[in-house]
Amino acid sequence: MSLIFMTRKLTYKRSKYSNWSTFLFFIIVLIAAGISELFKEPNLPDSNPQFKKHIFSQQKFLNIKSIGIINQIGKYNLETKEGNDWYLVSPRYLKAKNLIVQNIIESLKNIKIKRILPANEINMANFSLENPSIQININPKEKETLKVFYGVTNPIDNSTYIKLSDSTLIYQIESIKTNLANLELTDFIDDRVFHFDINLIKSFTIFRFQGKKKLAQIKLGKTNNTWIDRKGKKLAADKINSYLKNLLQIKSKILLDKMDSTLKKQIEKYINWPAYQIEIKTKDGKNLTYKLSPPITSALSNIKINRYKTFLVTASNK
Repeated sequence: MSLIFMTRKLTYKRSKYSNWSTFLFFIIVLIAAGISELFKEPNLPDSNPQFKKHIFSQQKFLNIKSIGIINQIGKYNLETKEGNDWYLVSPRYLKAKNLIVQNIIESLKNIKIKRILPANEINMANFSLENPSIQININPKEKETLKVFYGVTNPIDNSTYIKLSDSTLIYQIESIKTNLANLELTDFIDDRVFHFDINLIKSFTIFRFQGKKKLAQIKLGKTNNTWIDRKGKKLAADKINSYLKNLLQIKSKILLDKMDSTLKKQIEKYINWPAYQIEIKTKDGKNLTYKLSPPITSALSNIKINRYKTFLVTASNK
C-alpha cells in the first residue's frame, strides 16, 4: 500500500509540473508571437505605389538653410553660410564638416518605406515615438520647418520607426547609413587648420617675423593657371599644388574657442608675437590670414600639451 501510495503521489506531482510547464510554454509562445507581430515584415502588395517611393520628395532638400539634430548626447544646430559651406552655430560657433552634413542629408533623401501605420496612441507608445530618441529639424528657405522623429529600432532587421511633424502616420523605414544616435560635437567640427580652395588662390605669401617686423619669405602668384614667384619666374605647378594640399591636411588637436582669463593671457602672449604669418588672396576677393606662434615652451592653464612641439594658429576665417 505504501508503495502504491507513493507511486500515485509521484504521478500526481509529475502531472502538476507538466501542466505548469505547458502553461508557461504557451505564455512564452504568446509573448514571442506578440513581438513577432510588432516587428514582423509585412507582405506589401506590388501594386501599391507608396511602398516603391522614398519617404521624401527630392524637392524637400533644395535650398536647405539649416538643420537641427537632437539625440541623447546633445543638441546641434547647423546653418549654411558663404555659399555651400556649413557652420555649427550651437552649442559652439565653428566651421562644420561639409561632408557630415551632406551625409545626413543624403541619408534622409534615400529613406525608403517598409510599412505604414496610423499614429494612434498605442502605436506611438509601442514604437517609442512619444519620447523619440532622435529628432531632426530640416529648415528649407522660405518654407516651414519639417521635423523627423525617430523611435524604436527593430532588432530583427535594423529598421526604424519614424514620424513626420506634418503627418498622422508612422513609417517603418529601412536602416540608414549615418549613425544619428551617436553623433557628438567632434563629429561636426571641421578640425582642419587651413580652409581655402587651391583653385581660387590668386597669391600666397609666407612672412617671417623679427620682433614686430615681418619679412616676406615666400611669395607666389597665379596668372592664367600658372604659378610664378616674386620675380615672375614660372614654377612647377605640381610641386606648388602638392605643398598646398599638404597644408590643407594639417589638423588641430585642440580648439581653444572657450578660455578662462588665465589661459587667455597665456595665449595672447604667443599670438601677439607670432613667428610666421600666411596671407592668401583669392580670385573672389577674399583675404585670408593665418598667424603661427613660436613653439609653446611653458605649460598652459588646464591644457595638456607637448611643450616645444605644439604651436598656436589663429585664422581670420574661423
